[in-house]
Amino acid sequence: MRPQRRSVRPRTVCADLKWLRQVIGWATTWQERTTGAYLMREDPTRGWKLPQNGDARRPVATTERYMSTREAAENLIVRVIQGGVERHMPSYLPELLDLAFATGRRIGAITQLRYRDLRLDAPRPTALPKPARWYGAIAWPADTDKKGKAWSAPIDGIARATLDRVLKQRPAFNPDAPLFPALEDATRSIRVDVVRRWLLQAEELARLPKLDGSLWHAYRRLWATMRKDLPVQDVAAAGGWKDLKTLMTCYQHADDVTTHRVVMHGARASGI
Repeated sequence: MRPQRRSVRPRTVCADLKWLRQVIGWATTWQERTTGAYLMREDPTRGWKLPQNGDARRPVATTERYMSTREAAENLIVRVIQGGVERHMPSYLPELLDLAFATGRRIGAITQLRYRDLRLDAPRPTALPKPARWYGAIAWPADTDKKGKAWSAPIDGIARATLDRVLKQRPAFNPDAPLFPALEDATRSIRVDVVRRWLLQAEELARLPKLDGSLWHAYRRLWATMRKDLPVQDVAAAGGWKDLKTLMTCYQHADDVTTHRVVMHGARASGI
C-alpha cells in the first residue's frame, strides 16, 4: 500500500537545499589523507536559485481572538506527574497571553523571563509627562533575544496587573528562578512547545479555527499592527525589533480601519 504523502511549501524545500549545500561545501574542502584528492571537486548546485514562497503566510490575530482565547484559557487544566503522583493545575496560558498581547514580545522571550528581569519599581523617567501613567519596566535579556540584544522597555497596565498576579501566586524567593517554571522542574523555564500545545487547546475550547501558518507570532503581529500610527523607531524599541525593515514588512500589516482612514484623508485634505 502506497504511503500517504502531502505536498510541502517552497520554504521547506529551500531549507533542505541549504542543508545540502552545506554538506557539499564541506565535501569540496575535505581531502583524502593518502592521495590528497578532494571528496568533491566543485559544487554542482552553484548558481541555482533557491525556491521561495510566493506569498508568505503571516496571519495577524485580532483583539477579539485574543479575548476569546483568553477566556477559554481560564478553563485549561493541565496534568502534572511528579514522583509518580498525578495532580491537576491551571496552566500559565492566561498570563502568557496577556504578556504577549501587552508587550509584543516573542513567546520564547516571555517564557524565559526570570524574576530578576522585572523592574516593577523602576523610577519614572523624568522626561515622561506627569499625566502619563508609569507601571514599571522589563529588562529583556540578550540571551533570550533572537538577535542577542538586551532591551529595557516600559510596560502597560495589562502587563503590570499580570505580573502582580504571577508574583502573588509564585512569590520571588529566588531572583534567578524562572517566572514560568516547567511543571516537572521548577528550576527550568516552561518549554515553548508546551505553551504552543496549550494555545491550540484553548483555541479549540474557544471553537476558533487555527490560523494558517502561525500560533503565537500572530499576536506579535497584532501588537505591531495596532501601533502603525506611532514612530517606527519607538515601536521597534518597545517591542524588541532590531531591524526596522523587518518590523514594517513582516509584522505591521494593512487593516480595514487604517486603510479607510488613508482613503478618507485625501477628501478631508482637499476640503471635498
